[in-house]
Amino acid sequence: MQLKPGLTGEAQAIVTEADTAARVGSGGLPVLATPRMLALMEQAAFLAVEPHLNPGETTVGTLAEIRHLAATPVGMRVR
Repeated sequence: MQLKPGLTGEAQAIVTEADTAARVGSGGLPVLATPRMLALMEQAAFLAVEPHLNPGETTVGTLAEIRHLAATPVGMRVR
């Protein structure tokens, strides 16, 4: 199947202690960890293409180029 460019998806979460850089070992601050941000981005990408997949098909991430430009503290929503 050939997917068309321009599909969009959205994932969101409230940042918890389990999502922090301090908890996942990617830094020492109680803010959203970059690995957790990447996981949300992968979820959004999957949700964008899921309606276009055939039964039994899924996606797999192979490349990510991201910038984490601002801190999101515990209790805030990230989208």
